[in-house]
Amino acid sequence: MKKVVNSVLASALALTVAPMAFAEEATQAPAMDANMEKTVKRLEALGLVAGYGNGDYGVDKTITRAEFATLIVRARGLEQGAKLAQFQSTFTDVRTTDWFSGFVNVASGQDIVKGFPDKSFKPQNQVTYAEAVTMIVRALGYEPAVRGDFWPNNFIAKASELNIAKNIAAPNNAATRGEVFKMLDNALRVKLLDQIEFGTDIRFEYSKETLLTKYLKVTVRDMDWVNDEKLDGEDLPFVSNVPVVGLGTLKANEVQLSGKAAGLGSNTTYKVADGINPNEFDGQHVQVWIKDDAPSTIVWMEGSADEDVIMDRLGEFYLDGTAMKDDGSKLSKDSDIKKLKLELDGSGKTYKFSEDVKVTYNFHPYDALDALQDIISDNKGFAFSAKLVLNNKNEISYIHVIDDQSMNKSVKEVKYGSKMIEKIDADKKKIYNLDDKTFGDLEDLEEGEDFLVFLNNKPAKLSELQANDVYNVYYANGDEDKLLVFATRNVVEGKVSKITMKSATDNRLVVDGKTYRFRLGHSTYSDNGNKDIEDITEKNQDTIKDLDGEEVKLYLDASGRIRHIETADAITDRRFKATVTKQALYSGGDFNFQVVSETGKKIDITIDPKDIKGTDGKQYPEDDVQADFTPDKENPLLLEVTLDAKGEADKVKVLPTKLYKSSGTAWLDAADEDEDMLRHNGKGYEVTSDTAIFDLTSEIEGKNRKTLKKPGIAKFSKIADQKNTSVLYTLNEDELEVDAIFVIEGKSASSDMKYGQIVEYGRESGKYTMKVVTAVDKEVKEVEYTLDDKSSELTDKGIKSGDFIAFSLNGSDEVVVDEVVEVVDAADDIESLKLLDEDDYSDAEIYDISTAIATKIDGNKITYVARDEDGKKLGERTYTVRSNTVYFNAYDIEPGDKVEEGDYIVLFSTEDVKTRYDYVLFINSKKQVEKEDFDTEDFLAQAKYDKDGNGGNPGPDPVEPELDVESLAWSGVDKLGGLMKEFSVTGTAVKGAEVEVTIGKQSKTVTADDKGKFTVEGILGKADVTEAVITVTVGKESKEYEVTIKLED
Repeated sequence: MKKVVNSVLASALALTVAPMAFAEEATQAPAMDANMEKTVKRLEALGLVAGYGNGDYGVDKTITRAEFATLIVRARGLEQGAKLAQFQSTFTDVRTTDWFSGFVNVASGQDIVKGFPDKSFKPQNQVTYAEAVTMIVRALGYEPAVRGDFWPNNFIAKASELNIAKNIAAPNNAATRGEVFKMLDNALRVKLLDQIEFGTDIRFEYSKETLLTKYLKVTVRDMDWVNDEKLDGEDLPFVSNVPVVGLGTLKANEVQLSGKAAGLGSNTTYKVADGINPNEFDGQHVQVWIKDDAPSTIVWMEGSADEDVIMDRLGEFYLDGTAMKDDGSKLSKDSDIKKLKLELDGSGKTYKFSEDVKVTYNFHPYDALDALQDIISDNKGFAFSAKLVLNNKNEISYIHVIDDQSMNKSVKEVKYGSKMIEKIDADKKKIYNLDDKTFGDLEDLEEGEDFLVFLNNKPAKLSELQANDVYNVYYANGDEDKLLVFATRNVVEGKVSKITMKSATDNRLVVDGKTYRFRLGHSTYSDNGNKDIEDITEKNQDTIKDLDGEEVKLYLDASGRIRHIETADAITDRRFKATVTKQALYSGGDFNFQVVSETGKKIDITIDPKDIKGTDGKQYPEDDVQADFTPDKENPLLLEVTLDAKGEADKVKVLPTKLYKSSGTAWLDAADEDEDMLRHNGKGYEVTSDTAIFDLTSEIEGKNRKTLKKPGIAKFSKIADQKNTSVLYTLNEDELEVDAIFVIEGKSASSDMKYGQIVEYGRESGKYTMKVVTAVDKEVKEVEYTLDDKSSELTDKGIKSGDFIAFSLNGSDEVVVDEVVEVVDAADDIESLKLLDEDDYSDAEIYDISTAIATKIDGNKITYVARDEDGKKLGERTYTVRSNTVYFNAYDIEPGDKVEEGDYIVLFSTEDVKTRYDYVLFINSKKQVEKEDFDTEDFLAQAKYDKDGNGGNPGPDPVEPELDVESLAWSGVDKLGGLMKEFSVTGTAVKGAEVEVTIGKQSKTVTADDKGKFTVEGILGKADVTEAVITVTVGKESKEYEVTIKLED
């Protein structure tokens, strides 16, 4: 059968959708191959088989002899007779109460089954292949024509001859339901063998009837019918209307056929059985089986074997041999159609148009000349989907073209889209797009009657569509009130290995070895989780060129082309403004330094000198890097840092700046918080989301390697009204915007530290999130924040649900993962609870923290009295709370209330207000502790008190970052002919300390062992160098030692 000549892109064509408006099964059924599914659906429509109610037909299971007999009786149209035969007693093991009794008795009466010599039937035995073909051959009347006495070979041979079953290798094996269904399906069109003479002169003849026509009351119009009636393929029924064209005239499961020669009349409407896609056959002659029910139902449909159908994409149109170059106006009159040729994009073959060609464009059939003019013009730069039906002269007699590639089209009665979905409101029947527009034309329409929805070429409901689906809306028959919503959910994720930007119409990305194409102006891009969507145009195509090596998500349209590109992690997160916070040092061929990004993240940079660029785009002078890339409050560098996909520095560029200084009253006059504006020389410059604001107010430490102690970022709203502030700022004169602000004096302007208890971690739209119970505008509530890094960076440190943390937000209101501090470990579990070490108080901006029992509450004072096991008083401490003190119920991880006497609590004060306690965590009540018999020893061991009640335990003495200078032992090996030496040093410092040794521009860092011993090797320096700097770091405290290199003899 010549059904599809070229199926290059058939799967992408919206034409191939089967719009059957049936509910989806709740349970996922096992998948069947396409041929088996067609067979099963056909037999089900004929009333011969049924599934298990969830779409499963058990095709891999076996079938009993009783079930198979029932199947054959139904195929012979004897189901009513089975009811009458229910109470006969034919076989010894078939009871009248058995559900299959009537079917088995009728089958026996028709000599379809004969049972066993002991007069049993063995109904529960699995039917074998041999038994199945025997019953089918008998049901067709062919037992008298079976030759030979060797069963089952004689019946198997006859079944093979009749094309019922071929190559039965194991006849005594149990047959599967699927194989039985195939055999029965093959038997439906076999001509019956009828007995026409009885008595002594028995004669048989081949009938024109089949199981279908004689017993199942089916009208058959197929190629066998064509041959029997000596007709040709054009006499088969013609599909004159389908639901996606005639919605309103037709229901979703109906089709119109015309065929006087086939005895079907003109434009007769038929119901189609489940599994048949009538839209696939628009404009074709078809073979059909029509069951004469009410209504008449097509149980099988397939294209004519005499008609070629091609699925491809439009290439170039030629008129009189000349390319039309997308100018439809050149096709000026009907007679021109005979001179028109179409070259297909996939196969490259060219076809003529018949003079009476029928044309449908976007599900709207209209005048062939007008439609072809529109198609040729609209296809400019595209390759629209097309279905072609060829006549016996190999000319196009029918063509249906679908614009499945253009973007943002909005023409009533033609097309809306393509668009990307942001969200669906199924109740209001509205589709909200990623471009902030809304499609609301479905609002007053009835789904299933006035509009149909398809997802990935299958019928769906509007409610099933999801964010990021690509969709188009078409108009059935050009009717603005009959809509077709076609959505595609086809997402490719992987790494870009190649980018080719050829022209506006031909651009390609290679992802994991496969090529995907896109057009400028008809694809979009986002690098921040689809918060902002950009059209990809010639102006920003360089952004796409930067995707090489990136992890991306490609959202494909129905044609398989790229409709939208989303980076797995935003490129803007890896290309950002920054300033230096730790001086550059040269080591191992790279420069090492630290920056703080515009979002407040501290990033260690290791980069090849050639990848550091100056304002002119050329390599920054290598000899100047160490001196210039250093924290500086007078002339800070503004950098653009680009990280690769692994988060490592790929490029650092110094941005041009002209710094202006402002402070005190002048700053208050210049900064307009309400308007987000900075006034300079009579002009207003806008402070935008792209303005980087760096907090450089902390001290710069270190003699040999300068380090900004506590860098950060700030919000304009916080610094605009601070009088005792000095800033430097740089302007973008062209855009009248502020590029960057450096806060160099005054109170720290960094984002305020926040405190809260972790509820859970999550991930949404590629972003990591954290739900926290925290205080927002003096109200304690659950808030979900986006993290600026993976949540595993926290969980790997043991920071988990139930922990109470200190955290800060960056300029994008994301939690800065690097700065999260665990204040109370396991705050929801009194037996495991642990407070942070005193050495880490400053990291959390905490002044004091303690566990306690609220022994006495008097107004704003909470007193804790410590007692030993015998009740003897050990000491006490009184905590003063404020009217705006924040309370947490840490046990239930929810907002808290005032504490009661006897409650077990944690209190802490912050660096801002040292003498009053801003936060109180309820851990457990006295009643609950006693009821559950909780062990509170470790909890109370962390309580602070003294005998006088005036203060707490002083805690352990802080560990100083000490170095035993006398323990240093140096050695050196000559390099480069004695010009350089490779130095090594051993010594003793504090156990566990980080020890960094710097000689000239080279440095290396190691960790001291449990005894404080360390060894640093391989530091390259000049042969005559005599001084080094050793920096010892314990926790957050560092100390530099300038030492003399004394080489051992």
